[in-house]
Amino acid sequence: MAFPLGAPHRRHRRGPLLGEVAGWRLLFASAAFPALLVFVIRSQLRETPYYLARKGDVDGANDRIRAIAEENGEEFTPITAESVEIRESASYARLFKSDLRKRTVTIALAWFAINFGYYGVFIWLPQTVGAAGVVESVTLAGTTIEGIYLYFLLIALVQFPGYFSAAYLVEKIGRKPTLGSYLALSGLFTFVFAASMPNVSLFGAGFSGFWPFLGGLLAASFFTLGAWGAIYAYTPELFPTEVRATGNGFAGGVGKIGAVVGPILAGALVEVGYLAALAPSQSRSSSADSSSLPSDARRWANRCSETHSYCF
Repeated sequence: MAFPLGAPHRRHRRGPLLGEVAGWRLLFASAAFPALLVFVIRSQLRETPYYLARKGDVDGANDRIRAIAEENGEEFTPITAESVEIRESASYARLFKSDLRKRTVTIALAWFAINFGYYGVFIWLPQTVGAAGVVESVTLAGTTIEGIYLYFLLIALVQFPGYFSAAYLVEKIGRKPTLGSYLALSGLFTFVFAASMPNVSLFGAGFSGFWPFLGGLLAASFFTLGAWGAIYAYTPELFPTEVRATGNGFAGGVGKIGAVVGPILAGALVEVGYLAALAPSQSRSSSADSSSLPSDARRWANRCSETHSYCF
């Protein structure tokens, strides 16, 4: 960060530590703190017998097999050094050989799509929800809470059953049906959410009112995060053991490219998206006047115009 935590930026007035300026820095630092748990988790995890044997540590592999056998009430059968084939880890080229090429490309595209859609939509939610003109403030115990934060709380809460339902269904009906249906429903309800924005008519389908907006948004969050849970479980199973981590990492890496491209593309299309969200469609009017928008929508429109920021 360019300046220390809690220091006021010169463009803003000085305020409390958790005020307008310092609050986001403290949130940023606290969100990074769980990364330190990696060291704790790593110290408690043990390598698999397969990995230890491949690396030549037959004694270590037998210790793990013995512990696993005892835990499951099974008889321990040791392995010998002569029965172990020691070989180097597979390279990325292995992912694109004839037996794995199709599944590598397919799952990588799935990871790209889910990252692209999720981050492309959700990073712009503050502007999108504000532009919808349905955000109202709530006063609790004398404290006024911006309605947009209540939306985000609801969005986060529905993600839990989204994960749990996907975790159940991947075992009940299978990986591919669960992942495919959750991705399709995620796209469907994102369309409902987008089509319920003021003065929007997408492909002839326009929804109006508070409930299509809220229902589409929450359902999109539910199914999108459920798809995340399914794809995490499904991806490692597509690759043989010697290339499992490599394949999983490759697919996830391609997904992160989508995570970067999605918000950037959304920003590049801001004029199209913003006009579609806030102004009458071109078939209805050849010009857009922000005075015809709801009060909250006008506020966001004016803010974006003044700051030259991307608003969706």
